[in-house]
Amino acid sequence: MSAFFSSLRPAMRMANAPQAARAFSSSPANSIARLTLTGRLGAEPELHATSSGQEIVKYTVATSHGSRENRQTSWWRVTNFVPEGSQRDFVLGLQKGTLVYVEGDAKMATWEDAEGHSRSTLNLVQRTLEVLKRPDHGNSASSTSHLSTMVAHVHLLRVFSAGPGGGNLLPVVLNAQGMSNAEMQAVAASHKHESGFVFPAPADSHYDYEFRFWVPAHEMEMCGHATIGTVWLMSKLEMLERSQVRLLTKSGLIEAKVSHVPGDTDDTDDTDDTKDGIWIEISQPAYTVMDRIEDDYIDEIVSVLGISKDDLYPGLYIQNAATSRVKTLVPLKSVSLLNSLEPQFFRIEALCEKIDSTGLYPYAVSNLELQEFEARQFPKASGYREDAATGIAASALAFGLLMNGQVHSTNRIIKVKQGSAMGHPSEISVRFRKSGDDVNGCWIGGSAEFETAEKPL
Repeated sequence: MSAFFSSLRPAMRMANAPQAARAFSSSPANSIARLTLTGRLGAEPELHATSSGQEIVKYTVATSHGSRENRQTSWWRVTNFVPEGSQRDFVLGLQKGTLVYVEGDAKMATWEDAEGHSRSTLNLVQRTLEVLKRPDHGNSASSTSHLSTMVAHVHLLRVFSAGPGGGNLLPVVLNAQGMSNAEMQAVAASHKHESGFVFPAPADSHYDYEFRFWVPAHEMEMCGHATIGTVWLMSKLEMLERSQVRLLTKSGLIEAKVSHVPGDTDDTDDTDDTKDGIWIEISQPAYTVMDRIEDDYIDEIVSVLGISKDDLYPGLYIQNAATSRVKTLVPLKSVSLLNSLEPQFFRIEALCEKIDSTGLYPYAVSNLELQEFEARQFPKASGYREDAATGIAASALAFGLLMNGQVHSTNRIIKVKQGSAMGHPSEISVRFRKSGDDVNGCWIGGSAEFETAEKPL
């Protein structure tokens, strides 16, 4: 299969999907496929007139595909039917080299050349346009101007997936500047999941970007899977200029590292289930809380979880632990017991308020020799009952395991499996950061994938 049709195939599977609301254009419904492109403008967009006198905007987008050793470039002609106004002015003001995300309908145009031969060209009629990064010409103000005229595009990912339907669903908005708190909360509420939003870093700061996070009920100071998924997406769309970035969050500085692991399948092939080779690690500090839960609350915790004290792992105790957010670690005897839990969800918020926790995190040993554990997360008040994968809780668990002597302070990866009881199998990697013999933090590691078959080329 040619590289072109291999890259086109995922979008063709989406051609019969329900039509979404259009951002800047109104194209006919007789397209042959829906395509999403991520690439750079080959020239500044230009205004043209059709034979009927209608004004349209045309531009070209260059996309890259293939392995890093054999990178190839494809050129795409895009037509935009946006009417006269601020949105057209925005598109016409884009510069050559601007990194864009374009969603549109692919249409085949045919004509006869001068020798009478039939020719055809694949064109794209734009439905959505999102600016990911502007060329840096020494004017930082130009990189964020007109963002308020853009329609917020929500990318859907799955983070920490360990099987079909696995991972935690993540909505991401890459250009969130200009969005209000209510608008960000509305995105999280409409998708019923924690959502990530990317902002420019404050001027003259030592950060590369600012990340904010919302759940349906409120804003969060930090979210591990949202940070990993957002950095993965930015790397995938070639928005990052280097492999290490510094992120500003409401919990403070987060360092993120991007690497490529063996099995990178960025080149085109004939399989549908391959994964990208991008691996993300984000930093967390050493634990800031490690408190044994008072006996007065033990009975209430086991009652809320629907178990008895005899179901707790012998010799261990329930404890609060935190690197960024406080989680209540509940050691259980077995994985089967863990996955059979049916908590009384209506009691969790009041309980967590009493014990100063943001969620219950029961866990069990899966394979102690391999440092593999399984856990479930029942949040205090996020607007949903359970998380399929929670990196911040996994980092708190890693330090709890270290304090309990169940893992060692080495560079070995601790694997935390989650989401199995929900039908969303997930796996989070944690490894300790050390300075000499002292543990001074940890790295949370994982990858992501697009939620649907419609993937940027």
